[in-house]
Amino acid sequence: MSYTQSSITGVLDWDNTLGCTAAYPITMAAQSTSTSPSIVLCEGLWNITYNPIVCGATVIPSTSLPLLPNGSGMLDVSYATDIPLFLSFSSFAGYQSLPNLGGTNVYGSGFPNMTLGATVDFSGNPLVLVGGVQMNAISSTSIQGVLTIYGFGPNPCTGTSTFTMSSVSGC
Repeated sequence: MSYTQSSITGVLDWDNTLGCTAAYPITMAAQSTSTSPSIVLCEGLWNITYNPIVCGATVIPSTSLPLLPNGSGMLDVSYATDIPLFLSFSSFAGYQSLPNLGGTNVYGSGFPNMTLGATVDFSGNPLVLVGGVQMNAISSTSIQGVLTIYGFGPNPCTGTSTFTMSSVSGC
């Protein structure tokens, strides 16, 4: 992949996990440049809620993953282009920070940089899950995001789940 301030070129690899794969060359060019104002997130107590987490044919309750942040937690925020957004949600505090992506209102990484825990798959086999999050500040009290997961075991799997975070304490 190569990029400039006004274009991106590369290859989109596609795999439907049913035996069909393809590699599509892509080019994207900026039609107009704009910057959206940075949203100043409230620090303090926040809640996080996940939509169903599905990895392959396995539905995974978010509460069954001991290292996935659940419920309420404190959000600590640092602002600057290269200074990350720090989250502290119980066991989530031990992970790397969620960096701001290029001075936007987007934070995190979809790459599997976090161990989420172990569970069992649809057939009762062990399944170890890793994942990554990417999230977008919607307002000072609201964040929406996507959790991307990868499962390793006799029946490997991939999946995603959307989540929302909302400030309990406000600004």
